[in-house]
Amino acid sequence: MPNLSYNITKRERDCLVALIESLDGNFPTRLVTLSRKMNIKPPTLLEIVRRLGEKGLVLNRSGMLMPTESGLELYTEIVEAHRVLECMSVLANHSSSQACSEASHYDYIMEHETVHALWNLLGKPQKCPHGKKIEVDKL
Repeated sequence: MPNLSYNITKRERDCLVALIESLDGNFPTRLVTLSRKMNIKPPTLLEIVRRLGEKGLVLNRSGMLMPTESGLELYTEIVEAHRVLECMSVLANHSSSQACSEASHYDYIMEHETVHALWNLLGKPQKCPHGKKIEVDKL
């Protein structure tokens, strides 16, 4: 389940997801590169990264960013919740892009038990509308 004790904000969620999705293997991502990707100014991103660092989710070594093990685990939980929420949204006749957008507003605050129950109610879908694997039962 997304560990609600981290109490992350939507912007922190977006930063963590963008950071992990921009990693190139085991190489860190530059703060400036992530700033461009997220379309926010480096000082603003630096403040978000600082808060994520205080929560034990991201390491910042002279502008080189890497998620911690806790950050990677939280990311996995957010992504699984996101994919399940997308499946639900598509059932309500939303496009996959609209479902994706809506899911990002809630995926980081969903308890694992709720995500798992929803996944069961949806018939245990194996893929999200974008064709990405759903592995809720493995969390």
